[in-house]
Amino acid sequence: MAERSGISLKAHAAAKLGCDTNDGMGGLVLAGHTDTVPFDEALWLSDRFTVKDHQAGFSGLGSCDMKGIFPVALEAAATFAHKGISVVKIQLEGAMGHSYDPSLGANALDAMHLVMGELIAMREELAAANQNNAFAINASTMNLDCMHAGDNPNRICGHAAPQTDLRLLLGMDSEAIHEALKRRIAAVVANTGVSLQLPTAYPPIPPFKSGPNGELLDALNGLSGNQPVTFGTDAHFMQALGMETVVRWPGSVDQAHQPKEYLDKAQLAPAKDTPRRVIQKFCLV
Repeated sequence: MAERSGISLKAHAAAKLGCDTNDGMGGLVLAGHTDTVPFDEALWLSDRFTVKDHQAGFSGLGSCDMKGIFPVALEAAATFAHKGISVVKIQLEGAMGHSYDPSLGANALDAMHLVMGELIAMREELAAANQNNAFAINASTMNLDCMHAGDNPNRICGHAAPQTDLRLLLGMDSEAIHEALKRRIAAVVANTGVSLQLPTAYPPIPPFKSGPNGELLDALNGLSGNQPVTFGTDAHFMQALGMETVVRWPGSVDQAHQPKEYLDKAQLAPAKDTPRRVIQKFCLV
């Protein structure tokens, strides 16, 4: 299948088996995503689009992220909960001018300094007030991801655009926190002479938790343990469709989103057995 979103085209693979079992309620959905983060070609020692066999594992762009679900289907520990995720875009537009006299314009970087201070303060407040020791990283997080600003020395900076991501815990209200964040940013730039826009990258993905007594979770627990994770997935949306949902993936997120990303070979052998067992249980009964 192909899905067009704006100017990008994302490819998906889909197959079904066993949907007619259990009065039409049988079958499994194995889902992942094919998109990756941008890469810096200079930091990769091999072709990032070609899987390379190293002694310890297989390296390639996206090899240990959710893309790994496609070649090995299911592996590693079942995940019954994960944090939510959302990306916040901030756009500040000032007024350019010759830098010999800063009063000739409105410097977007000066305003951005205030914005980043407010983001860091809010990050610390959220982390102090919201903790869950079931997660390895037990607090909500806010990462300052990237920033693009200005275009030349000797000029008052006319624009600045950072992005940050929020990862919230179960029980935290994503919508309310985003609205509070917007109010706080607007307040700190109100008297700077800089205009503010907060375009939505995509709606916040809420935190996810599997049902405690599901057949699928019980079956997967029999093959391996389970643990909550700190990143977000599409699981919430599948659960909202009435599907029992569990997140399983090969590889470690500690190696994801960086050069030399790789999938440990030791995780491949168990991956061959797990899909057969769950398909046999839910699709071929």
